[in-house]
Amino acid sequence: HAMGFFGGMVAAHMSKTQNVGVIAAYEWQPEIEGFYQGAMAENKNTNVSIEYVGNWDDEIKAVQLANDMMDKGIDVIYPAGDGYNVPVIERVKERGLYVIGYVSDQSDLGESTVLTSTVQQVDLLYEIVAGQYNKGLLKSGNLSYDFQDNVISLGKYSPNVNKEFIQKINKQIDIYKETGKLPK
Repeated sequence: HAMGFFGGMVAAHMSKTQNVGVIAAYEWQPEIEGFYQGAMAENKNTNVSIEYVGNWDDEIKAVQLANDMMDKGIDVIYPAGDGYNVPVIERVKERGLYVIGYVSDQSDLGESTVLTSTVQQVDLLYEIVAGQYNKGLLKSGNLSYDFQDNVISLGKYSPNVNKEFIQKINKQIDIYKETGKLPK
């Protein structure tokens, strides 16, 4: 949820049209609601469009949804599906607009296109879970890990994102790590 929240803040801050979009794989993804809430926290006048691909890797459908969004004036897209995010980023780059990367730091796909990325450091998560298991501390059920566990972060920022905003959001991430409270 929090990674989407901070990604949404960046998207709303950088949108020139106040129209941002999410191309999600599934409705149950917590980062989608987080993105919406973060965009609203940054700019209450932001319109957030959310479309669903229905799976993790339908590149054709995801790129078509991106085209439709851009045709409607959406200028920042969050492709929240690791099987199709790269083709969506490449398509958005062709149109000269922005994205928030997903799962890994995707700034290498274009610093002027990728504003930042919501990074899931799955390798570190595996180490944490294995360590908990080895110590007999691993609980059963669905477990959540977050910024406080150092397995979620934002990636490198585009040079297009102003330094004052980067300082502001980094401070808010630090506050969230300490308190568990997202900005309002």
